[in-house]
Amino acid sequence: MNPATPSPRHRCRALPRIERITVHRLQARLRGVFRIAYAAAATVESVVAEVVLSDGTRGWGEAAPAPRVTHENTASVEAYIEAVAEKLTGLELPDGLGEALRRVHAGAPGFSSARAALESALLDATARVLGTPVYTLLGGRVHRGLETDYTVSIPGPDTIEEIRRGQGSRRDAFIEAVEYLVGLRSRAPEEPGFPLPAVQGFRVLKVKLGTGSTEDDVLLAETVYEASRGKVRIRIDANQAWTRKQAIRVIRRLERSLGTALELVEQPVPAPRLEDLAAVRNAVETPVASDESTRSPEEIARAAALGAVDVVNIKIAKIGGPLQAARAAAMLEAHGLEAMWGCMVETGLGISQAVHPALTSPATRYVDLDAPLFLEEDPVENPPAYRPEPAGFMVYPPEGSGLGPRPRSIRGAR
Repeated sequence: MNPATPSPRHRCRALPRIERITVHRLQARLRGVFRIAYAAAATVESVVAEVVLSDGTRGWGEAAPAPRVTHENTASVEAYIEAVAEKLTGLELPDGLGEALRRVHAGAPGFSSARAALESALLDATARVLGTPVYTLLGGRVHRGLETDYTVSIPGPDTIEEIRRGQGSRRDAFIEAVEYLVGLRSRAPEEPGFPLPAVQGFRVLKVKLGTGSTEDDVLLAETVYEASRGKVRIRIDANQAWTRKQAIRVIRRLERSLGTALELVEQPVPAPRLEDLAAVRNAVETPVASDESTRSPEEIARAAALGAVDVVNIKIAKIGGPLQAARAAAMLEAHGLEAMWGCMVETGLGISQAVHPALTSPATRYVDLDAPLFLEEDPVENPPAYRPEPAGFMVYPPEGSGLGPRPRSIRGAR
């Protein structure tokens, strides 16, 4: 090459650099109270990381901290993002993406949802610079869309009491809500007992259990199935509520009453007790999934080595971001396990962070990405698309490059 001729790199325009990273709060109200075995919520507040590049490109990522799962709160998430932001300023994208991600995850393990927000924002900004969806950066999609379930959370104690007695207006409303979800009635009840979406046509329902009574747990799952008139597959999630013996007893009872409609049992025993999880898996016919037991690649490897699970629930807030999730799914594929893609109570931004890697994995088998449907209004533009179809209720990635969504309004910039 003639020394006077600029190199190809020098002939190209300069790559954009990370100019600043800003932290915001994102809030939304739910369509009712969402209850699980150890928590209840009527609102969602998440932390958003905004990456701004020198060419004006912006990337966004959502952190959904859950103290009982990720061991974070909004304040600790904000502090982690702000501390790491200082180490990212000035790096070029896309060439510096690998180094940026190395710095983001240098604090691992821990701060998983904070790292997820930063990783997501960096991937979003990079993909927008390149003009491609994030799933392309992760290897390209092998699924066109994903069939998601809808979660029936635990109703209030008065409703449970009426279900136990077999009569009452709250029980009737709960049953009507299930009928509405599957399309058996056109109008939703006014007080369904759990967040009810404005859409219907679901073919899979995930039933939250852990009421404090295993008898009520069995009755609740059976009531949901009977209300659907056999039109749905049922997944149950105890959120660590049972002992080993209780889990085996409940699952075997539901195998008898629900038959093949019982599709999956998620996290029946406390998270640290992998031996109990393995014992449950060996004692029942239904596939067993872990959630809180498998928050990191190391925990996934231990669960696989013990033969504790058939399925692992991958959540972006647990694992640390879309790329980390894609790597976890590859681990599952290598171990002959299947992936379930789950979520916290998040907006369409957080769900997009899961949709992109889920589309790229051959291990994807179960999808539980319904959280935006809980919200009175999703506070982001261009969220994932949800559509009822003959094959089931589907979720598709947003249009355009990057992750797709961006917040409509944000507050509390730091």
